[in-house]
Amino acid sequence: MALQSGRGVPFEFIEYKLCEKFSCLPSDLENQSWEKIENFLQFIDIENQYQKREERKLENKAKKRLPG
Repeated sequence: MALQSGRGVPFEFIEYKLCEKFSCLPSDLENQSWEKIENFLQFIDIENQYQKREERKLENKAKKRLPG
């Protein structure tokens, strides 16, 4: 999921994901600057990229173990 800078994603969805991630209410986000929110989005994107890379490594290892 590409949340970076909110491009192509409705803000309400971004708000939902941030609230879910940080266990907060939308009103809590209102006190944050957009710069800080963008930083969080970038961190989430980096985390997602890392997880995808690790999943691919595991898939490749599993494929190598398959006979045939």
